[in-house]
Amino acid sequence: MSAHRALYDLKAADYTMTDPGAGGTITINRQLAVVPVVTAAAEARTLAQPTKAGLICAIVLETRVGDATLTVTGGYNQAADTDIVFDTAGDWVKFHSVKVGASYYWRVLSSEGVSLAGIDNALSGVTAGTAAANKALVMGAASINLGVLGVVRTGRQRVINVGAKLGSGAGWTLGGGAVNTGLMATMAASQTAGTLVVPIPGLKVGDTITAFSLVGQIESAGGAVTLDADLRKHTAAAADVVDASVGAITQIAVTADAIVSAAKSGLAEVVAADETFYILLTGTTAASTDIALQGITITVTES
Repeated sequence: MSAHRALYDLKAADYTMTDPGAGGTITINRQLAVVPVVTAAAEARTLAQPTKAGLICAIVLETRVGDATLTVTGGYNQAADTDIVFDTAGDWVKFHSVKVGASYYWRVLSSEGVSLAGIDNALSGVTAGTAAANKALVMGAASINLGVLGVVRTGRQRVINVGAKLGSGAGWTLGGGAVNTGLMATMAASQTAGTLVVPIPGLKVGDTITAFSLVGQIESAGGAVTLDADLRKHTAAAADVVDASVGAITQIAVTADAIVSAAKSGLAEVVAADETFYILLTGTTAASTDIALQGITITVTES
């Protein structure tokens, strides 16, 4: 193939491979191969392991009478999952061959219409610029849902360690006292029901707050210390701003030195355009005790 006509020859090349039929084995023997599968009933195919790295191929269910189950020899992911079911005409999977150790394997590049263990980036349901449902690209414990208008990121944690304000109940000191230690706030000994307000910045309309937790330390020396934290929201209203609780941690009550790591999970609070959020902390310390608050961690699903 001469260089000056390389693109023409690539266009003219035959990429189609023949479907081996029910129970047959597909052995990829060319680059960019496309295998159109035709079923007359529920049938199976086997995709043989590649013999080199860098090959790209696609398997498509061209005509369906029954489902086609493709068994990928060696597995199509690191978990060695092998079976892919094509249940609708037009379902397809594109593979890329890689070398792992001394062997070669197929890995999924992209797909449509099929369900894949460990990786599901199907785009079925997209017609005329609309989507019947969002699909997900799932990698281990993290997931990204690919919708029509954006990306949904779950389990996003943000650490807030600035912006705290003193509440109506005295007792807290911002920044760790006269000498700023980098802490968000501290509460000295012998304080009663001191309150601290921590606004939650950076939320976007449509985000979902799923959890929050505290980060810090309690110095007890045998004395009693209690600490409460309540996630609250302000909602704009004509009569007045409405202040309501979203969810609170179980009260921390200790009589020994302790790390502050209490969390409130299981929330599903969707941020609306007329809402802002803050955490209200209430602390009480006995003699010879104190609270050092490093910050707040807020967990959100971003959309």
